[in-house]
Order: sequence, then structure tokens, then C-alpha cells
Amino acid sequence: MTTPAGLRAQQTLDMLNSDWPIGPVGVGTLAAPKMVNQIQTMMEKLWWDRPFTFRGVDLKAGAATLQLTTSYGAQQEIRIHTADDTLVDGFDLTTLAPPISSWRDVDAVLRKTEARYSWQVTKVNDGRCDRIAGTNPDLSLPLASIFKLYVLYAVADAIKAGTVSWDDQLTVTDKGKAVGSSMDLPVGANISVRTAAEKMIATSDNMATDMLIERVGPQAVDNALANTGHHDPAAMTPFPTMYELFSVAWGRPDVREQWQRSTAQQRAAMLEEANSHTYQPDPWHAHVPASKYDAEWYGTAEDICRVHVALQAGAVGAAAPVKKILDASPGVNLDRGQWPYVAAKAGGLPGDLTFSWYAVNRSGQPWVVSFQLNWPRDHGPSITGWMLQIAKQVFALIPT
Repeated sequence: MTTPAGLRAQQTLDMLNSDWPIGPVGVGTLAAPKMVNQIQTMMEKLWWDRPFTFRGVDLKAGAATLQLTTSYGAQQEIRIHTADDTLVDGFDLTTLAPPISSWRDVDAVLRKTEARYSWQVTKVNDGRCDRIAGTNPDLSLPLASIFKLYVLYAVADAIKAGTVSWDDQLTVTDKGKAVGSSMDLPVGANISVRTAAEKMIATSDNMATDMLIERVGPQAVDNALANTGHHDPAAMTPFPTMYELFSVAWGRPDVREQWQRSTAQQRAAMLEEANSHTYQPDPWHAHVPASKYDAEWYGTAEDICRVHVALQAGAVGAAAPVKKILDASPGVNLDRGQWPYVAAKAGGLPGDLTFSWYAVNRSGQPWVVSFQLNWPRDHGPSITGWMLQIAKQVFALIPT
């Protein structure tokens, strides 16, 4: 550890495990000037996954590979290269896939995450979700952006009823932009209902989601909960828009504890109040999970399966484009020769991570796979790729 690479490896681990946030000053003592911004960005993302457990280090001339375990149980390797001045001029991260060779392995891995979790693999037979594997399928957990499947169902119903058209135009507003969007559009610009639906599913666009809720009306989304078989629609009523939930969960003033102890009627009044004011995000709460205050959308693995099945069954006639909308961004890298159709919706909010797929194999058999994880703390983005590595191996266990 007296080598430059060894010393930088130790410094990296100390910084990642520190309660002091990563910043340019600290990284400036570690990295070459041209690498400070890049390494700072990477370390800031990793920092949320502390504490890291040291497993070992592989030292070579001018290089070190740190072998670490994250707080959620993932094994990672950080490759560090040092220049002649001993500063780091190379910094690469690899998150290793945990080996999954049985359904039992899935639980063994997920238990180490220290999350409240639910997962399920179901075979869809005549519109039924027949479970073949899973844990806690009836546990109601945060859905994060999987809730947008209910919005899509409400849109599809309105399309078939003729009250909404795919070509109807929706207008960008300041209020809509406040919750974030993948579309760089000015206030006053128009997009079609079809485009909004595509963006809501493929990029989880928040602005597009609220545009669609406003177009079909909140009652249509309430109806979607009931019509798709949600286990407790009343628990999701009032159904908050993105703007409303963000205002309650991460806005000013802080009303999260008030939300937690309020009745459904009181929560409805709080959402109406939030909707009438400008959303002011509170930076101190940006990484604080709101689900511990019950500020989220909730459902079970069974609910997720049923809404996927209902969307596919309802994607007929004028609503047929729903199938293509759901298949645009599968998330998990599957062999399309084996899985020619993969409808997907995932979600992520502080402390909450969710995934869901309705996949049809080459024999025409549909399957629904879902994961929900909930923590009292936030994590960095590397956990998403790690979970997708798990999901891909779960698909490999499904009998063909």
C-alpha cells in the first residue's frame, strides 16, 4: 500500500465511506486535473451506496483494482490508474452480476439488499396470472413509475370510447415542466397524445404523464385501478399526479408527516392545495425517501401482473398501438429470437426501485416478471444495472 496506486485506492475507499459528501476539492487531491469532473461525477453516484466493505485489492505497476461490496450486497471493482505524478488518470467501475441458477438464489441475493421486497414470475393462462415463483407477491409496496401503466390503461379506454384521439394535441406548460421531462420543449409547444404516451412509458416522462392524466381526467385513472383488478383501489385514491406527489414528497413547505397521518379526504385536500401552488423543490429532501411517509403509489406483484394482462387484452381496435408503445424500451437485454415481444415498465424514486415485464416467448406463451424493492434510504444509479443483471438471469430460468 506504499505504492502510488495503493495509496490512491485507500484514499478512494476512505472518501466513498465518509459521511462527508464527495466534492471537487476532495477529488482534486485524488485525480489529475483533466479527470476531476469525471471522477467526481462517478464517485458522487457511488457515495450513496456506502458503506462499502473492502474485499481485496489487486496491485500492479501504476494500477490498482479495488474489490468492494456495496451496502446492498453487490460486488464491485474499481480500477484505478495513476500517472507519474501519482494522481489518478484512469477510473473505471464494474458491477459484477450475482450468479442466479435457481429461484432460491433470487431470494438469497435480494435478502442481502436489506430492502423490503417482492418479486414474482407468473405464467399467463387465459388472462390469469399463475405464479410459478416469487416471494411476497401480496405485499403492497411502492410502484414508483409502474403506476404509469394505469394511466396508459385509462388513455387506451378513452381512445376506444372515442373521447380521446391519439392525434389530440397537448400543450406544454410551466407547471408541467416543473416535474421534469425528457423532451426539451418550450412552454406553449404541442405534442400528440400518442407521443406523450410513448414518452411516458419509454423514458418515464413525468410531464407527459401529467398531460395525459389531465386529458383523461383523474376519475378515468381511478376507474383503471378498479377495472384492472388492483387489490385495493381505495388505497390509491385520491390518485396523485406527478406534480401533486412531488409537491407533497419533496417540496416546500414540508408536509410529509401531515400527509402520513391524514385521512383520504384530508389527503385529497392536500393534493388540491399542492396543485394550486408553484412547486418548490426542497434540496435537503431530494434523496430522502417519501415512501416512509406513505407518499407514493402502491400495489402488489399480483396487481402488476393484472394491469399488464389487462393492457394487452385491451390493446385492440383503436387502442392497438398500446402494444408497440409498451415494447419500445424493454430495459433488459433479452434474446429477441427467444422473446420476440417484451412490454416493460420500471420506476425509481428515492428508496424505491421497481421493474416489470410482460414478455411473450417464441412459442407464444406470455409471462409477467416483476420486482419491487423499498428501502428507508436512497441508493445510487448502479443498483439499477445490477438488478437488471438479476432480471436477465431470472428470465433464463423460465421454462420454455
